[in-house]
Amino acid sequence: MKITEDSWTEPAKLPAQEHFAMRRGRCHGVTGKRPVKDPPDSEGMTLIEVLAALAVISLLAVAVSATLVNASGWNRLAADETKAVAYAAEMMEAIRASAGRLPGLSGSTYSVGLGNWSDLAVSTSGERDGMQAQVSVSGYEIDAGLYRVDVEVSWETVGKPHVIQLTGVIWAGQLTD
Repeated sequence: MKITEDSWTEPAKLPAQEHFAMRRGRCHGVTGKRPVKDPPDSEGMTLIEVLAALAVISLLAVAVSATLVNASGWNRLAADETKAVAYAAEMMEAIRASAGRLPGLSGSTYSVGLGNWSDLAVSTSGERDGMQAQVSVSGYEIDAGLYRVDVEVSWETVGKPHVIQLTGVIWAGQLTD
């Protein structure tokens, strides 16, 4: 079919007000009725609700951060205690390696602070990683050649003093009559 000027017809035009209303979304479909509005309470959150939610989230964030800081302190203390126990055990082994000298060391306490650490004559240092060692030697069963050795390691974590004490009985390798 061929369209000529005579067969052409204009499309139907809407009245101006109806056309404007449809473009603005006021009319739906052919009915021309306005859409049903939602109740006013479902249009979103109020400022009070937003502020209350922010307050709850802030409280939770503070609680979580306080827990993490506390856990960090406990982890550091546990690491320091582990180092102190290893240091005390190493000290005890160094004294055990020179057990023959225990009769001459008995009855004294040795530490860097007392200035007599070198008298102990062990290969382990009296201070390490902010920790100080103190060794006390006393007779336990002298006739059997047994001596009590107390190794005390002290240090500070977050300004609080801590102490680990390791006690052992070491045979000096000789019996006395």
